[in-house]
Amino acid sequence: EGALPKLTFLSLSDNEIGDAGIRALELAIASGAFPALEKIRGPHSAKGVESRAVMDALKRRLAVRVERRGAVSWTDPTAARDVNIWGGTRATARFYRFLKKSTDQLGSVKKRDFFWMAAPRVEEARQFGGCLNLCVNLKRLGLQRVGMSDKTLQALLASLSEGALPKLTFLSLSDNEIGDAGIRALELAIASGAFPALEKIRGPHSAKGVESRAVMDALKRRLAVRVERRGAVSWTDPTAARDVNIWGGTRATARFYRFLKKSTDQLGSVKKRDFFWMAAPRVEEARQFGGCLNLCVNLKELFLNDVGMSDESFRALLASLSEHALPKLERLLLHENKIEDAGMRALESAIAGGAFPALRSISVDPNPAGKEARKAVKAALEKRKE
Repeated sequence: EGALPKLTFLSLSDNEIGDAGIRALELAIASGAFPALEKIRGPHSAKGVESRAVMDALKRRLAVRVERRGAVSWTDPTAARDVNIWGGTRATARFYRFLKKSTDQLGSVKKRDFFWMAAPRVEEARQFGGCLNLCVNLKRLGLQRVGMSDKTLQALLASLSEGALPKLTFLSLSDNEIGDAGIRALELAIASGAFPALEKIRGPHSAKGVESRAVMDALKRRLAVRVERRGAVSWTDPTAARDVNIWGGTRATARFYRFLKKSTDQLGSVKKRDFFWMAAPRVEEARQFGGCLNLCVNLKELFLNDVGMSDESFRALLASLSEHALPKLERLLLHENKIEDAGMRALESAIAGGAFPALRSISVDPNPAGKEARKAVKAALEKRKE
């Protein structure tokens, strides 16, 4: 007890420490070890849910010590200016200072980043939302890697007034614990008038459900309509938004819609197109896309991986291709989509029938289609090479 009485800094980063080690560290500090400790770095390897919760608790506990010694001026004991655990307690301090700002101070804020702060509690998220209502000039808000859950995001969004954050153009929510419920709440908030100037969203990458992907695609299109109305893009299709970036893919979506509007001469000169992470194309869009591809006589590489392509959309695309379509195509990426056996059989038939006569490489793994169906596609290509 009372060991290392003058120790102010301890680094444990990049080790193999997990939940049990973190709990032991918390207990040692609670029992009086390192009485002067102000900063801890790491351990970054403790990635369990319990580890994150304990590390957040540890940040707050050390913060109380710093507060008692008068090292910080804020009244909230969890606001510790110089405590750095897991790289985020300065951000936590920034968060608590933010909650104490006056109306005038909040009104002048233009950018705030809370990267790696301690996970906000539901009540704190609600209070944070109330503060954001006063941030009439805030343009960029970073809430990535803050341990935000569905419940805390919903509480934050529920506390926002209609038309909140009128100048916000960029919002980051990547690397949190947000799932379908949080994404739906975000979509509803935007539909209800929050963030009227919003153009870019990053994340949340943790929302991996089928419903999340569908809602995020809908969100891309909804934000795109806003951008279109402000005249930020020149295309007539409201779903084509040049500067909307949700889950890293709406620029690809924009690229897709621009592609559909190209002239015959423009399409004939295209040699490579990458639509990675664009919003999942609808059946009619896939059919129109196939018609455009018929004019791409010089296209050599086509990347349609990770676009959420359904089996129905993929079959519509193939059905719209003419015989010997894409005569110079050498590389085709179709992995990480939703193509099933029927789609793979249609692709096998297209290859056997003469489509993509110059094709050398095709990627179809993974997809929901069975192993035999995927192997048949590759076999059809190999057979034609012979």
